[in-house]
Amino acid sequence: MQISRIFTFLVILMLLGCVAQEAKEKESDELETPRDAIDNEGVVSINSSGIGSLVSKSLTPRTIVLTGAAKYKIKHVNSTSCTQVDFSGVSEQSSGVYSFTPTADDVNIICAVGIDSNGIMSLVASSDVLTIDLNLPSLFVDSTGLGSSPSNNTANRTITYTGSSKYKVLHRVSNTCTGADFSARPFTVATSFTFTPVNNQDNIICVVGYNSDNVATPIVSSDLLTIDTIVPVITVHSTGLGPSPASSLLARSIIALGADTYKFLRRTGTDCTGVNLGPVVAQGNVFSFNPLGNVDNIVCVQGFDHAGNQSTIKASTVLTTDTIAPVISLSTSHGASPSNDTTDRTITVSGASFYKYIRKTGTDCTGLDFTAVTKTASSSYTYTPVNNQNNIVCVQGQDIAGNNSNIIFTSVLLIDTVAPSVPNLALYSPSITYGVDDTPTLRVTNGGANDTVEVFSDNSCTTLLSTATYVSNPLDITLTTVNLGPNSFYALSTDLAGNASNCSSGISYQRNVLFNDPLFSESWYMNNIGQKSFSNASGRSGEDINANNAWNLGATGNSIKIAVSDQPVDVNHPDLAANMLPLQSMDYTVSDVTNGVPSTPTGSEMHGTAVAGIIGAVANNSIGSHGVAYESSIATLNLLGSGVTQTLAVMLNQASGDFDIFNYSYGSSYGCRYNYTNSTYESLLAAHTGDTVTTPGALRAGKGATYIKSAGNSFIDTFYLSICNEVPAKQINDGFDYTYLGNANLGAENHLPYMMIVGGYNSNGVKSSYSSIGSNLWISAPGGEYGLSTGYAYPQPHGLHPNEFNMNGAAMITTDLPGCVNGSSESTGSAAYQFNLGDSSSDSNIIGKNSNCDYTNSMNGTSSAAPSLTGVVALMLDANPALNWRDVKHILAVTAKNPGNDITNTYFNLPPKSHPLRYVAGGRPTTISGRDFQRDWVINAAGYYFHNWYGFGKVDAGEAVKMALNYTEDLKTYTSFLTAIDSPALVITDPTAGSPVVPTPVSHTFSVVRPNFFVENVELSLNITHPYVGDLGIEITSPSGTISQVLYVNSGVSDVDYLGTRFLSNAFYGEPAAGNWKIEIIDGAIGDTGTLDDIQLKFFGHDL
Repeated sequence: MQISRIFTFLVILMLLGCVAQEAKEKESDELETPRDAIDNEGVVSINSSGIGSLVSKSLTPRTIVLTGAAKYKIKHVNSTSCTQVDFSGVSEQSSGVYSFTPTADDVNIICAVGIDSNGIMSLVASSDVLTIDLNLPSLFVDSTGLGSSPSNNTANRTITYTGSSKYKVLHRVSNTCTGADFSARPFTVATSFTFTPVNNQDNIICVVGYNSDNVATPIVSSDLLTIDTIVPVITVHSTGLGPSPASSLLARSIIALGADTYKFLRRTGTDCTGVNLGPVVAQGNVFSFNPLGNVDNIVCVQGFDHAGNQSTIKASTVLTTDTIAPVISLSTSHGASPSNDTTDRTITVSGASFYKYIRKTGTDCTGLDFTAVTKTASSSYTYTPVNNQNNIVCVQGQDIAGNNSNIIFTSVLLIDTVAPSVPNLALYSPSITYGVDDTPTLRVTNGGANDTVEVFSDNSCTTLLSTATYVSNPLDITLTTVNLGPNSFYALSTDLAGNASNCSSGISYQRNVLFNDPLFSESWYMNNIGQKSFSNASGRSGEDINANNAWNLGATGNSIKIAVSDQPVDVNHPDLAANMLPLQSMDYTVSDVTNGVPSTPTGSEMHGTAVAGIIGAVANNSIGSHGVAYESSIATLNLLGSGVTQTLAVMLNQASGDFDIFNYSYGSSYGCRYNYTNSTYESLLAAHTGDTVTTPGALRAGKGATYIKSAGNSFIDTFYLSICNEVPAKQINDGFDYTYLGNANLGAENHLPYMMIVGGYNSNGVKSSYSSIGSNLWISAPGGEYGLSTGYAYPQPHGLHPNEFNMNGAAMITTDLPGCVNGSSESTGSAAYQFNLGDSSSDSNIIGKNSNCDYTNSMNGTSSAAPSLTGVVALMLDANPALNWRDVKHILAVTAKNPGNDITNTYFNLPPKSHPLRYVAGGRPTTISGRDFQRDWVINAAGYYFHNWYGFGKVDAGEAVKMALNYTEDLKTYTSFLTAIDSPALVITDPTAGSPVVPTPVSHTFSVVRPNFFVENVELSLNITHPYVGDLGIEITSPSGTISQVLYVNSGVSDVDYLGTRFLSNAFYGEPAAGNWKIEIIDGAIGDTGTLDDIQLKFFGHDL
């Protein structure tokens, strides 16, 4: 065969080449080529891709591309290599592109050298070898048997092929035969191939033919067969149908997505059940149609892909067409005409889905245009008729499709009236607040003869109290049924024609429980009318506990048992004896403390008696004043009495017993240092309150007792150097005693959530000058000031606003040790307290009001605030004995008076942002760059107002009792959890010197993961090493962003180090615990540094 001859020829050429090469090498040994004639470093590259298949029967020209040199010599030779190729007669060319026509039945190769700009030639480069064999078969593949593609037919397919004597056939899952490997395929002489296509894939058949010398043809592929059996999923978008129902029959369009072609069928009905889309011609995805009138129109859609798969039939939304106009009718009209009734009228209509109403004056609806009138679905229409005019209402209906009805109208309503004058009201008798038997008389003027005057209790004149006929001027109406508490009266007149006046302005009347106690009128803390209470300054009316409204609701403290742990109470005091519980009293000076024989106070032990009087002095006995809870029962526990040592056993006993409330009007003996709490005592309080409502040992049958404790009287106080170990370099001495700022958190037990810490405010409604401040305050109650008599006054400290630190004004009127030789009231006492001198007073207005010196007007301090609050809690428990200890705290927080509910009280805005000790010369700085010493009222994330001066605000007995009577809230189970104890060893650095100093705060963050836990209290425990903690301030920031100041910077408290110190904050009440809690420590004075050694947070609250 021809190919055999070619191979023989190639072998001969190869042998001749070897002989020639041998001769050349011998010649080169004898004649060395100059080294600069050949560039051994030059590289010429030949891209042979233009040759195509290297075995071919095609003589079409081929093209190669050369790169790597400036010029080339290129030669086409019939050989398998470029060895011994002579380029001497070959012309140079600058183009690297070379085309050639291959020689038939021979081997072809392109040889080339590159020449650089210096004429130096490169090494010889060669192309791929191209063999031309004109005897190669011409292979042809017939793909007819594949059918159409894509296809959803997975049946076997057969292809045929011709042009060769034998073949290799390969079925590939691909869209090309590139890279097909036939090495494992057998030869076959068959000219057809049957295969099973792979589902949902591209299928292709690759065929190679061979001649008798087993030379392969190039690969020939069948047509591509794509098998697709996936049913298309279509969506129908009905936006183009518009609203339904509709009155328009204009063409609509829908759009289908998800297939290649679609069949659409519009039909009447609401679904496509049983629809046959077979005869329908497929089209694109947009279908337009004209709906039929007054029927339901729906479009059924089926999608098809190119493989012939068809989707399920989908339906458009239903388009209901309605071109029938509604017919409306009047159901009720606006009453008889003419009329003197000017009240609103209502008409009703029916017959349509929507209505448009126009009220007009006149007698018909001619020419009215309803286009701009807003339609409404209401079939009733209320309007106010125009006086002395004809009134008519015109109505047009509309159905859902937008068809308008006929226009109808009401009958004509003629209003013809002149209203009588509005009556004037005055409180004729009584003109002041009276007691339970009062029947007030109203005097009415400005009436007309024979008018009917009606008196109402509301400003809309709907709740009728009394009716009378106006015969002559004036008309007096006596009201026989008036509620206890605040009342308002209003009136209107109606003439004989039925015309009524407007409702009058109101007149107020407060009907309170009647008391005959002569000093009650001076007890500003229960009923503040601006009285002086025998002091040197008047108070601010209304700044009291709102006791009247609590008493008017029937709360008196009846059956509520209260333990007063204090100096012994004089149980025989004429204003206390009836409310004392001598058999439940404790005497800690005897071995049998439960003997039921109360100890007798010494001549100077007046404190307990004064506290008891504020809580529960007897009412309506015609002597003295009375207590807040004047029917409560009080036991005296002489914890602070002479001869009593406050051992742990005594402390535990005075916190136990069958009592509802424990009143602790005492604190630590000094307020300039932190005072630690005994852990056994703490555990007892937790058990007796009912740390959870099921805790064994909880008092009040598991509901828990309420423990109320004074915040302290160290707002600005004096250092006791022997106790407080003040650092001498920090001592301040400018001739005044106010040298440090106390903190209510420093007192023993004051950081416990079981103690309700109460601050004091004065008769102006401002924090009392002495009242300690802190984040542990829950609420504030009256504590008063010093009660100095007219002509006497405390000097105002330097630089302080009078409402910030004013010692003048009323103290508290309460019981004192009987007789003019004991207690606070003594006939030989200080002239600065005239009331306490009894009938020895030089003030004639006092003579006869305290003749036996049984009362005092100089009781003050948070020792007074505590019993004021205790009395309020007794009223709450009387109103609702089911309240537990947390319910009590919650109600007080919710109802407290603060800027959120007492916005007219500008005194709330008086707490200064600057340091209260700013007047002191020398010592620690009082201003710090970028920081206010005292933050404003905070509104936490649960909506509660809080301020370290007032807690949640000032107690409101009336609102607290009202809420207690209707209380239904469930506060869930009280529980607590601790974070880990972190030991960050943070350096607490000094501020940068300047005026003001620039702080360098340090902070530590706890990440709390406790979803659905809501905070009631947060306790911070820490160990700080610092030579003078009076420089430091500490703030806690909750995940909700609420900031609480637990320690004031530069307060001057004089501890060295804080070891195991605990601070409580109530500012986060109701907030979620989960998230990041940041504790920041600020050093406000230069000269001392320290470290934050250990820190931990404890959260008290409940899980939802």
